[in-house]
Amino acid sequence: TRLNYWVIDELYDFNSPVRRKIELGHILNKIIHSYVFTPISNENGFDSVLFSSDRNRNEYSFEIEIELYIEILEEVSKNFPGKMTAKFCEKKGDYKVYTE
Repeated sequence: TRLNYWVIDELYDFNSPVRRKIELGHILNKIIHSYVFTPISNENGFDSVLFSSDRNRNEYSFEIEIELYIEILEEVSKNFPGKMTAKFCEKKGDYKVYTE
């Protein structure tokens, strides 16, 4: 819930993780809109990052290895779009944004 988001062990079932491939844009969206965002450590230091968006915080969380998270941040930090266009999508009732 909104009042106990830091009690990670009680919110999520870590005994039955599900592995899946997720598009980079989806991962970035979840990180940008994260409600839960916390580093996970082991005896050697930070191992991964656990995050969940504000919309799905009561359903599931994502975990990403710290090395991959750093790679993603480095790649995204190199992206400097020179042009942006937006087109309204009737089906979604929202704009689709395109950058070049």
